[in-house]
Amino acid sequence: MLEPMRALCVDDAWPAATIECFARMSEEDFGRCASALLPAQRQRLFDRTSGGANERIAVASALVKLSGLQVGIPECDRFVEKVAHVLVCDAMAIEIRAQLGTETADFWSLPTSGLPADAQLRMADVCGRSTAFLEQQAVDAGCAP
Repeated sequence: MLEPMRALCVDDAWPAATIECFARMSEEDFGRCASALLPAQRQRLFDRTSGGANERIAVASALVKLSGLQVGIPECDRFVEKVAHVLVCDAMAIEIRAQLGTETADFWSLPTSGLPADAQLRMADVCGRSTAFLEQQAVDAGCAP
């Protein structure tokens, strides 16, 4: 993974502070360092590192993607927030967190504005039930609510 990242930092002209962040990072710092990149640079980084990358990078990438995600339906925004909360809970298996984070970031990045009222109500209902289910799974795994 080092060579693809090294090429990206040169090709995309990353700022010196961002390169320094990646040079000194621990596994937990990937998301923080990636968030310092411009959106297009960050996307190229995720594209380059996601294939076969380990679960910790997948979780960190999902956290960065979810941090700026606004669905526009309060119950769904709460679900996204709960997913982000669960992603940092080491009591839950990393494989589950990686899958949850990746799927949530990919699914909720779809446009939701301009939906009819009945579709928004259905989405709000599903998101509310999904949040309750996720909260229970988190508690069962030993993650604080």
